Amino acid sequence: LNGNKFIADVRGGPLIHVDETRPYPFAAEVHAGTTHVSATGAITHPFHLGQFTTTATLSGADLSDLYDLTGLAMPQTAAYRVSGTLTRDGAQYQFKDFAGVIGQSDISGNLAIDASGDKPMVTGAVKSKVLDFKDIGNLFGKTSETAKAGGRLLPDIPLHLNRLRQMDADVDYDAGTIRSQDFPLRGVHTHIALKNAVLVLKPLAFQFAYGKLAGSLKIDAAKTVPVTSVDARITDMKIEQFIAKPPAAIGTLEARARLTGAGMSVQKVAASADGPETLVIPRGQFNEKLAEWTGIDLFNALFAGDKAQTNLRCAVAHFDTRNGDMRIQRGVF
Repeated sequence: LNGNKFIADVRGGPLIHVDETRPYPFAAEVHAGTTHVSATGAITHPFHLGQFTTTATLSGADLSDLYDLTGLAMPQTAAYRVSGTLTRDGAQYQFKDFAGVIGQSDISGNLAIDASGDKPMVTGAVKSKVLDFKDIGNLFGKTSETAKAGGRLLPDIPLHLNRLRQMDADVDYDAGTIRSQDFPLRGVHTHIALKNAVLVLKPLAFQFAYGKLAGSLKIDAAKTVPVTSVDARITDMKIEQFIAKPPAAIGTLEARARLTGAGMSVQKVAASADGPETLVIPRGQFNEKLAEWTGIDLFNALFAGDKAQTNLRCAVAHFDTRNGDMRIQRGVF
């Protein structure tokens, strides 16, 4: 199926008892690599396979592997197990009231698939009470050993952007709480729109313990070399929540970045990115640990003599990025 091997074991009730006026029960087990689909249900009208209702459980090592069975583009994730009610009525499919886990994250919601057109259209809403960030940390590809050896932090694995050309989508996603070792995130909301190979996440909003990161992400996969654009704003962000306690600095951060890059991986997009960034700290305070933490000799002058800390009345910095090289254009402290 779609060029991939699979094994299917489908069993039904005795044919001698078939009544076309009553649903015909069946059970199915499908295996394709690490992907496993188990379904128990009934064909609404025997011998008319266009209508059925089942209780289905899907599990596997990575949601993106479902593409091999369904032709639907899913994000790369940790191992998952999800159960719900799967129904078909002609070209209309629905996966209702599904619930399960992806890694250490819970997931639930409703999805509908309209397969009547040239390509399937997926609509619905998905949510998580608790999202563990590492479960979607490889959302845009894992970092290869070659990249690690070269000191790269961003993943250079080619994205499956060709899959975005095979479907359209309109889906909302919300997470109430986020577990992250690197960022003090509280929640996330995004609307996912995919149309004619152009993927747009707008709004894409992350709520921190103090402050918010909001904006949009656009990936134009209709082009031979996909183009990615990011427009992001940081508002009322507290600097101290990102620094180990006792904090070397406290204050509020406001920022705006608009970047556009091209490439088949996150690393290539970043390496080709162009656009402006502006950072503003309306007020703040720094102590002598900042000089120690950053290793910048200039900061030592701020704490000369008996001064253990200094106040910052205002700071503004404007950067310009060209081909992934970010340079400060103007700075006032």
